[in-house]
Amino acid sequence: MRTITDPSRLGPGKRAVAIGVFDGVHLGHQKLLREVVAEAAARGLESLALTFEPHPLRVLRPDSAPGLLTTFEEKAELIAATGVQTLVVRPFDAAFAATPPAAFITRYLHDELGAVLVMVGFNFSFGAGGQGTPQFLLEHGRSAGLEVAIIPALKCNHVTVSSTAVRRAITQGNVEQAAALLGRPYGLRGEVRHGDGRGAQLGFPTANMAAPADRVIPANGVYVVSVTADGVRRAGVANVGRRPTFGGKERGIEAHLLDYGGDLYGRRAEVAFLKRLRDEMAFNSAEELRKQIAWDVRRAREVLAAGLAPFYNPPALC
Repeated sequence: MRTITDPSRLGPGKRAVAIGVFDGVHLGHQKLLREVVAEAAARGLESLALTFEPHPLRVLRPDSAPGLLTTFEEKAELIAATGVQTLVVRPFDAAFAATPPAAFITRYLHDELGAVLVMVGFNFSFGAGGQGTPQFLLEHGRSAGLEVAIIPALKCNHVTVSSTAVRRAITQGNVEQAAALLGRPYGLRGEVRHGDGRGAQLGFPTANMAAPADRVIPANGVYVVSVTADGVRRAGVANVGRRPTFGGKERGIEAHLLDYGGDLYGRRAEVAFLKRLRDEMAFNSAEELRKQIAWDVRRAREVLAAGLAPFYNPPALC
């Protein structure tokens, strides 16, 4: 997949275009993108995804913008995995946000992207004040020579798949539901850093990561996780929180890898959250905490031995 950050350099062509913020690239996004790829192939068109950076709500409502489900790098990787040929990243700022919906259709979709087919989700909005709706696009697209298809809502276990629903599940600690909506376990990437060494003193050394400030972080607690570094994925158990037993202030992620005695310091790693085991708790002593961690490790092994599907492949629940 080629990625273009200056849409004016796209070049001529006839294209099938999927539009969206695509934060999380959840199952609904994936359905939209794969349908664009299939239609483009059937009609001899180039398949293209149009997205926006930064997230529009970080420009329109910076004080209440939600945490992100993916970095741009992760989003691009996930979009590429659907088979889309070209990703166009349109810079989103106040001037662009003020574009009237009709001008968005003619100026950006028809003239700039060469769209002949446009596909959007049921809840897509665009143009000044979000006045552009899928129905507006359907009606006004015709006059610009565009065929428009609106992808209906996708439901998973009676939940409408959306980035909002994914965020809610993660912040509630329901990482299994988040995995079902995403089609993969939710993960966070970062650099493994040195901690205070208390995990090793307790007999359970940990790989430590800061909680990324701009990302959605799972509810504080202990989770069965997989940790991927240098292309190798290992099972583990991780605490998300502030380590109240030791008066911790900074929120972080501490993952103990099962059956691993190596050193990941300074490496990039991804922690994927598979199942929540319990709340984060304060203990009266280090020995109480050690016994609890030992129980967490045993429980994680039991969960993995029972065949926790997300550690291997995402569950086919939707």
